[in-house]
Amino acid sequence: MLQWGVPREAPSPIGPYLLLKELGSGGMASVWLGRRRGGGPAVAIKHLHAHLARDPAVCAAIQDEARL
Repeated sequence: MLQWGVPREAPSPIGPYLLLKELGSGGMASVWLGRRRGGGPAVAIKHLHAHLARDPAVCAAIQDEARL
């Protein structure tokens, strides 16, 4: 996502997924277009902001959201 005209760099790969392009960002996380290394369908990956990634309640809520 562009922020003040500058594209944000992708975080390091997450597990087997490469983050290709930021789709959006909000107060809790950014959402990236990702793809499994070696191919496969495109997926959306939510990357929590660092200060929230250490909060067990936030992590639990995100895990619940992923199950839906």
